[in-house]
Amino acid sequence: MILWTACYQDGTTLAQNGDNGTRHGYQDIDRDNLEAFILHWPDGQPVAVIDFSNDSDEAAGIGKKRLIWRKRHSHNSHNEHMTFHMAGWQRKVNGRNVQSILYINDDTGAIVMGGQWIDNSPMMRPIVPLDTVEADLIE
Repeated sequence: MILWTACYQDGTTLAQNGDNGTRHGYQDIDRDNLEAFILHWPDGQPVAVIDFSNDSDEAAGIGKKRLIWRKRHSHNSHNEHMTFHMAGWQRKVNGRNVQSILYINDDTGAIVMGGQWIDNSPMMRPIVPLDTVEADLIE
């Protein structure tokens, strides 16, 4: 089972499974101060790291990277249940929403690199932004 940890610009972190048995939700992440989002095994071994540092070089028309993460479930052609994480970022580039998304198998850690959404794809279909924490994705 893959877990996440949010890493902030000030060096602090927010782990999905925190200290003393606390459990943090996706909505608890401070997106304004996010430096990296790490998906890892329960022992802490990283599976994928998503970098949120500012790489725009202050170029006009390139917006800030905004976090996207979902856990999705599906069945393969043998009717076997599969769980995977969708994690990455979305940003505005010259007025257009662009995203870079990883699709990660929760059992094996196998990664598929994706790009723009595909409406009729079971795995790469668009997300429905969460009003409370992803309002910046609803543009």
